Amino acid sequence: MSVVLEGERLIEECKHHLVRAMRTLPECQPGGRGAGSSEIEMAAGFALALGSQDNWLTWSLLQRMWRDGVIDLVRMGRLRYRLKADDPS
Repeated sequence: MSVVLEGERLIEECKHHLVRAMRTLPECQPGGRGAGSSEIEMAAGFALALGSQDNWLTWSLLQRMWRDGVIDLVRMGRLRYRLKADDPS
């Protein structure tokens, strides 16, 4: 497998992992208030302990998932994310 294809596979697996983590958070359930990317990052075990650069990986993945219609974006002061009501995964 090429390096590019392996990278794409890893991104998809990370997105699926975030969905699984979001399922464990009550606020991320469909119709919930949503959770911030930091809370989701902690639930997923994606904290990299990089200080001010922490959370960029999770935020980027969540933004891509929202753009692809996988999750909902809730704007309540700060951005929050929740699972879609019709989440098939």
